[in-house]
Amino acid sequence: MSMPGRFTNILIAFVVVAAAVSLSARAVSVARSKERDAIRFASLRATQTALEQRFFKQNSYPLQADVPLGDSASAVCLDETGFAPSCTSGITYLRYVLPALSQGLSPAVQCGVPPRPGFCYSVRAEGASYGIQFESEQGWPDAGISRGVNCATEEGFRPGACPR
Repeated sequence: MSMPGRFTNILIAFVVVAAAVSLSARAVSVARSKERDAIRFASLRATQTALEQRFFKQNSYPLQADVPLGDSASAVCLDETGFAPSCTSGITYLRYVLPALSQGLSPAVQCGVPPRPGFCYSVRAEGASYGIQFESEQGWPDAGISRGVNCATEEGFRPGACPR
């Protein structure tokens, strides 16, 4: 085989290998973002379950607004007084409220003072309803979750921002 033909074969092989590596890297990136979303959704479901337990016992959701869930200064746990930095009162509904994984997200959902990204809880209808605004990297259409900003309520998930 002549030198130009060998160089062409090597170049083609290099391009094929580079394309395969690029596709593999993209697949790994998508898998990781789906894994982070699964963790976010599981954390939200655990928080929703605890909120429903609290509502059943106290006939009200916590009367708090713009609370960054999982934030060590304001909402690490959920007890009978609501979201708090530590559980000090009688009944604890959720000992550890997980913070939102911020990796892979734009800061589209922010709350607290100063504003920071995360799951943002707000009570509505004087304790009869709530909304947790959150962000998703990939979305989960079967659960009613789209890519970007979504809202979790006592009725489930829906795409878009939570109504105020």
